[in-house]
Amino acid sequence: MKLTEFYSLRNDFTIIGLTGRLGAGCSKIAQSLTKPDFITSQAAKTITNKSSLEDLKYKISLDFLAYAGNWIPFQVINYKNILLLHFLFECLKEGDLEDWINNIIDTLAQNGYSVNPQTKNRFDREQDADFFQNELSSFLRTEHDYLIEFRTKFNFEKSLAENLRNRTMVYELYFQGHFIKFCDGFYQTINSYNMIKRTRFTHDLALYLRANGTVKKGELNLELKHINTIADTINRVIKSWRKQSKQPTRFVIDSLKNSLEIMYFKEKFSAFYMVASNKTEVDRLQSITEANRKYGHDEQKDNLALTYLDDEEFKTNDFKAGKFYSPDIEHCIQKCDYHIFIEGEIKDKGKKYVSFEDQLIKLVALIKKPGLITPSVNEHFMQVAYNAKSNSGCISRQVGAVVTDEQYSIKAIGWNDVPENQVPCGLRDLGHLIRGENSFMFSEFERSGSNYDDGVSFKDKAEKEFSNAEVGHLDGRICNYCFRDFHNAFEGEKNQVHTRSLHAEENAMMQITKFGGVGIKGGKLFTTASPCELCSKKAYQLGIKEIFYIDPYPGIATTHTLKNGTEEKLNPELIMFQGAVGRGFNKLYEPFISQKDEIAILTGLKPKAKIQDKLKTLTKNPALQEKIAKNFDGKSATEQQELFDKYLDSIFEE
Repeated sequence: MKLTEFYSLRNDFTIIGLTGRLGAGCSKIAQSLTKPDFITSQAAKTITNKSSLEDLKYKISLDFLAYAGNWIPFQVINYKNILLLHFLFECLKEGDLEDWINNIIDTLAQNGYSVNPQTKNRFDREQDADFFQNELSSFLRTEHDYLIEFRTKFNFEKSLAENLRNRTMVYELYFQGHFIKFCDGFYQTINSYNMIKRTRFTHDLALYLRANGTVKKGELNLELKHINTIADTINRVIKSWRKQSKQPTRFVIDSLKNSLEIMYFKEKFSAFYMVASNKTEVDRLQSITEANRKYGHDEQKDNLALTYLDDEEFKTNDFKAGKFYSPDIEHCIQKCDYHIFIEGEIKDKGKKYVSFEDQLIKLVALIKKPGLITPSVNEHFMQVAYNAKSNSGCISRQVGAVVTDEQYSIKAIGWNDVPENQVPCGLRDLGHLIRGENSFMFSEFERSGSNYDDGVSFKDKAEKEFSNAEVGHLDGRICNYCFRDFHNAFEGEKNQVHTRSLHAEENAMMQITKFGGVGIKGGKLFTTASPCELCSKKAYQLGIKEIFYIDPYPGIATTHTLKNGTEEKLNPELIMFQGAVGRGFNKLYEPFISQKDEIAILTGLKPKAKIQDKLKTLTKNPALQEKIAKNFDGKSATEQQELFDKYLDSIFEE
């Protein structure tokens, strides 16, 4: 019996989203997933008595996908191509070729030159006039026929979103026409001139579309009305394929940089998996340099310009200010279901990392057949840390941590939270402090302290802030507040020491002391964020040997604290996590049906006892066994089983 329909949804529909910092390898993952020969090109794996269990798991995954029909290549939806679809729709609405060229140039250069060294790498009408008039215009003129064809697809009296409801048109445009080749040529032309300006251009397009629903420059709107503009278009493209192609729907989106867009796809598709691509900082910066060289740009200032933009897209400062249209790659990485680490200079270290190919094969095999293999030991403990972070009462960021000994025996679990017998920030209402309610929740300093230079107390300062806040927008929620942020603002400083919470790693390590635990020298620390300088010092002092982490924490903990020993071999090793975590962990490792039952259904492999052997359980008398056996002659297996059950029941009744 086959169970094809059982897994049909997994086989017929899978969407993988990619995210990562600039140069982290998203495109490498996407390209690998599109190769028909990706699996067959992998070297066969052999298992010996010296192989680890993880080696066996990777062999099982590879052999499974190598079976005929199990590997189905993905198709790539390039995020920047979706941006270009919006760009062309708005630039080609009216006029003829010369009007279109001017509209395209105007939109490319709409932000113009900036004196800010971090954002000055934008197209400018005057600075880039030669490029616009020559290379770019020449390319667009060679594409004249296609631009005319592109226009015929649309009704420009309607919005692009309305046009995209026509799935037949979208399918013909995106999958059967010249659109992808046009995108490749357009970006190749711009990259050859200035890759930094191209990168800034697509960055700006994404901002305007998420904020205002248009590629045209305008004051960025803080409302969320247009936040899913790009995601909606990607969804329309996917639906057009699903409706028209009659083939399995398997797409990889390269790449997502806004966490609200990730939540859109997670809510939209149960078969959506978010994957983070990571590298060491050295390898990532080298990738940026190599990308610049590919297009003839090899100056240090070019590399710095891209790293400035990468820092801007990685940090979440805009999100904290309610600018949800901005990239926030740090949040994106935190929301990922699976983490791939692409080895570079460290690949010869051996045991700590597995190859990029093996990680990808394992992911796809588990998507197709959940529970095919069990989690790695590192995945298991990181999942414990990930679950622990949900206990955190911190309103800024939730972090979980697990400490084990050298043999992976858990010695403590922690999360960032206030000390025992104090009320977490997530349960405290600033309004209560102002009105004098539930005073036991607040410190004496919060209630009456006044050590500020102007003599005004914390409570009075907080009351002024509260009176200016639009608390009515909370719609019944309590008004939590971060004491550290308020106190730092009142002092005009930026000091981490005023946080009320213990860090997750610190909390876990202190549990061992608090409850009389055992030593953890040579042990391991699993944390959903890499440890800060303070926690790194504690881990070093306790003899932690390996620190596994997901999300890099800003600071100098690695270069200043963890690598500061007089003997390098005694320094703790910081290891970027590989594998599934969070919701993805459960989706990939929870089988639809127990393996034993599935194997029995698929193969009919189920040991059956002969009736003579069963009769031995009724009586030990051979003569009586022979006499009873005659009653089973000529009956089917089902009838024999029913008769045997009756005999057995009668014995129990007696």
